[in-house]
Amino acid sequence: MIKKEFKEIIKQQVRSKVSQLSTWKQVRYQGGRLYYETTIIANEISDYPTEIKIYYLETLLNQKFIIQDNLPSEAPDITAELKDWIQTMIARLKINNLKETENFQDKDIDEISFDNLNIDTNLKQILLSRIDEIKKCIKSKAYLSVLFLTGSVMEGLLLGYALQYPKLFNSSPSVPKDESNKVKTLNNWTLSDFINVASQLGLLNEDVKKHSHTLRDFRNYIHPKEQLKSLFNPDEGTSKINWYVLKACVIQLSDNEKKLKNK
Repeated sequence: MIKKEFKEIIKQQVRSKVSQLSTWKQVRYQGGRLYYETTIIANEISDYPTEIKIYYLETLLNQKFIIQDNLPSEAPDITAELKDWIQTMIARLKINNLKETENFQDKDIDEISFDNLNIDTNLKQILLSRIDEIKKCIKSKAYLSVLFLTGSVMEGLLLGYALQYPKLFNSSPSVPKDESNKVKTLNNWTLSDFINVASQLGLLNEDVKKHSHTLRDFRNYIHPKEQLKSLFNPDEGTSKINWYVLKACVIQLSDNEKKLKNK
């Protein structure tokens, strides 16, 4: 977890970077200003730990700015292209960070038990059938399908607990709201919303929360354009990462439910 003082330093660096990016400048660099600026950013954060790199890039991605290229006869807006590059870098760093910090790739796929989960029986059966499908996909090397299915199972599990404890979920400080500041109905929550609220309630610990958001990011590759941008091709290691993040989620939901009962 990143210390508060480090976060403040990174935020200052990002503010400075936004100011630089927003300033029109002449760049005579092969590949134009986009290649110039991405090279500079990559070099500036190259010595940072992976977690700090991710925080820096995510903070930069959420800033409002416009960056223009410098061509002989025009100055086109290349903000979208730069943010696409940032998103691609974040995805790659998250994948590499998981592979570096966890020995998932050296593990075999074992069982995930729902026996101790307090969710609706019909929902549990639906999710168990998806677990079986995930194992079949791994065995047949349909790794992209694994990413989508593990994300859907996690969403179903968290929905199950939200349905069991609707008052707690809907009154959480992390609860998602619509444009009129009303709490969204559970049917309109995203996986990210479920993860954040479950973490705030103590159902998911910080490490699983972080890994769960990475699993959520993998689901974006259901859109071909997202996969094309990052040239990401999931493999057996990626599938095992998803499997064990899901398993950790199941274990913590079972172990931490008592925290909800005591609220």
